[in-house]
Amino acid sequence: MKKTLSFLLLAFACSNLSYAQTEKGTKNLGFNFNYRSSNEKASIADNYNNTSYPVETTGSSYFIGPSFSYFIANKLEIGVSAGYGYFKNKVDYSQTAETLFTDLDLKQNQYIGTLFLRKHIMFTDQFGLRTGPFISYTHAKITTDAGYHNVTKDYSGGINLGIEYFPIKKIGIAANLADVSYNHSEQNITESNTYKSNSLGFNLTNSLNLSIVWVFGK
Repeated sequence: MKKTLSFLLLAFACSNLSYAQTEKGTKNLGFNFNYRSSNEKASIADNYNNTSYPVETTGSSYFIGPSFSYFIANKLEIGVSAGYGYFKNKVDYSQTAETLFTDLDLKQNQYIGTLFLRKHIMFTDQFGLRTGPFISYTHAKITTDAGYHNVTKDYSGGINLGIEYFPIKKIGIAANLADVSYNHSEQNITESNTYKSNSLGFNLTNSLNLSIVWVFGK
């Protein structure tokens, strides 16, 4: 009898744990982090001399920023996030190709703001999915070691999908899995020349992309 009562009390506590984390009036304060690195080796064909030149491209990027959300209904939250991102890409040519090509060192600074709506689908008391629409704005400045620079503005909207896990009552960990989004980009090549583009894509996350969330009550 005592064992049965203890089990029922534990089950009730676990159910309240999951409900309390996603019930109406709950607030989340989060910290988002993303990191990616790449290294690619290829070759450039020189048909005139009937030869090829090796080239190596290395890149890295990271993103950090806070987020805040509020549950307007059970398992449904609305929130905002902001952040700073940095991207670096370097192209190195072999010594035999330096007379034909110039090494490129490109850097990009990004400032991003996002508004989102999320639906939480919990499979267990601690594990589930989160999905919903988002809109975001990105302001980026690109510079190279050769003195070239331009400013890019991106407007995006779409739906993303992620997983979440709550190891303890007040702390959650989440990671994005994929998103479908529409993007409008405006790139200022010169003061009088702006390049505009539109794209629709499906993206699978292939980088370290984590969010740590602190859950606090009504």
